[in-house]
Amino acid sequence: MELKDAVVRLGYDCDDWQQDNDVETASESGRCSSSDSFAIYSSRSAVDAMSGGYDETAKDGSLDGTSLLYGVNWTVLLPIDEADTVQAGLGGSRKDPPSAESMPEDRHSANEMKYLKAEDATDLDDMESSIEEGHDMCAQLKKKKSTTSRALMLDEELDNYLDDYNNAVKYLCPKYAPALKLAKRGFTDGEYDIGSKSGDLRPGTYRSEKRISDCYWVRLTKHGSIIDNDFISYAPAGARVTIRSSDGGFESNGCGIWLPVG
Repeated sequence: MELKDAVVRLGYDCDDWQQDNDVETASESGRCSSSDSFAIYSSRSAVDAMSGGYDETAKDGSLDGTSLLYGVNWTVLLPIDEADTVQAGLGGSRKDPPSAESMPEDRHSANEMKYLKAEDATDLDDMESSIEEGHDMCAQLKKKKSTTSRALMLDEELDNYLDDYNNAVKYLCPKYAPALKLAKRGFTDGEYDIGSKSGDLRPGTYRSEKRISDCYWVRLTKHGSIIDNDFISYAPAGARVTIRSSDGGFESNGCGIWLPVG
């Protein structure tokens, strides 16, 4: 094949040439190894189809490290580190696979790109795994039937994954923002001061998870005296308590997650 011979004259190694004619749209084709392909076409439209096919295949990463050179009636797929030399001799146009440094904007939506920026994902592998994780977070939220059930799920996750869920909801599934906002105002069993400082509970009415058993809660004065308390053996609808701004503290045990009402 004249195309192969021209590339070899440019210094390309081809000790095991096979004219297999495997490229269906080409009039003739062959390869020197499993990492390259040379093809001659009878029309420019066939070359354009090959070029478009390269773009689609490159999106999933299967052409990483492989460049496409193409002219009016020919294409050459070859290792990217050989492409500069061969293109300098053959001419034609060139396409390279997406890279972390030059990622096509059409590979992801505008919101996905904003999400990647927020996640500080710069490596191509990091980008793909981050997008997958972000959409998985949204998928988990979608499985829940209500804002409350989503908030309960989020409350369990926020201690470890606050920034991740913030970014996923903000850019990939903003319709779940109410659930995220509700979860941030919720709290789990423990001992809390009442106030406006970080870590304090805000006054308000809260409801526990449903189907709780052996739940104990207590409202305390600023000096630690009991204002009100309750022990609940079983409550299918959960417990409900109103914490006032004059309260000093609140404790609960066995009640699970509390979410604000209203």
